[in-house]
Amino acid sequence: MSITAFPTVTIGSATITAAGVTMGTGKPLVLGGDATASNQAVTLSQLTAVNTNLQSAINTLAGSDTAIDTLTEMKAFVDGVTATGAANLLTAVTAEATARATAISAEATARATAISAEITARSNGDIAEATARDAADTRLSNNLFKVLPILLTPAVYADASQPHLMPATVRAQLGVDGWYFKNPGSTAPTAEKKINWYFAAPTDASTGEATGSSLKEINLPLRVISTGDTPFITVYTKKTGSGDAASWYHARYTYICNTILTANTNYNFRALISGESHVGTFPNYANINLVLDTLTSTPNNPLLSTDNILFISIGTDSSAGPVGKIECVINGCNIISSNGNVHNKLSNTDVLQKYILRKLAEVFVSMGQPDPSAGL
Repeated sequence: MSITAFPTVTIGSATITAAGVTMGTGKPLVLGGDATASNQAVTLSQLTAVNTNLQSAINTLAGSDTAIDTLTEMKAFVDGVTATGAANLLTAVTAEATARATAISAEATARATAISAEITARSNGDIAEATARDAADTRLSNNLFKVLPILLTPAVYADASQPHLMPATVRAQLGVDGWYFKNPGSTAPTAEKKINWYFAAPTDASTGEATGSSLKEINLPLRVISTGDTPFITVYTKKTGSGDAASWYHARYTYICNTILTANTNYNFRALISGESHVGTFPNYANINLVLDTLTSTPNNPLLSTDNILFISIGTDSSAGPVGKIECVINGCNIISSNGNVHNKLSNTDVLQKYILRKLAEVFVSMGQPDPSAGL
């Protein structure tokens, strides 16, 4: 009789043969307990524990999805510092601290320098601005006219004619004021045939002199009523004792109009002493540049810068001829100078006052009474 070593036994889903135990498909294998020896089966809980420990170790070494070579680099760094890098690391830290301190110091110095430069620049700018303002103020002051009302006195009209009382027909013309003159004709006394009105030139405060170098321009704003003849401007210089042209002056420079004019028109006669137009502009007055008269000027040359000016005069020709050949209203004599600008203002008001006083005096004298204006 034949007997097999281990018969095939089927129990439920398990088939037991000499080769082993086979479980039916989809059927679990449940063992009695965890393996404790090498020839025992391993349970699921033991496999799970091992998997957990492995995953924890991997995460610790590499961290999530980070490449493991990062840990290698970290280890190399730590090993380097441990072996020889401690001193180098301290040196690097010290150098960094020193470099930062140097940079901070340099920046502070640069800022201080920049601030100092800014303060200096602003200070210099303020000084320059103040200087420029002072210079501008000086120029403005020099360009402004100092108004000097001229009174009708012998010091002004001297030995020639006084201004005449302005006729009503002339006064009625808009904006006309000043000293009026009309030549009386050839039969009139010599002193009445012409005018010689004298004005002083602005002087230097330190020397008290007015020189040819300081005198820039002379303006004569006037109303020309008749164009038969016109006034002229003359500059007289002080005697030097050598080559004097007369007993009371050294030289005479006369500036005349040689332009065709229109009657009853406002003009500004300009003697450009320095050869430049300095101011000499008046609203509603046409500028006329006068020329040096080579016949009456002595010597026959422009005013010298070294000449000391005696005075300036406005004159007319004593041989003008028939009555009214010269007829005008002179508003004033404006003198432009580096010593300051002066507007010698002439007004018919003063002429009228003097005329009234003269007539009152004639009435009082005719009544045997003293002149009430005597000494005025």
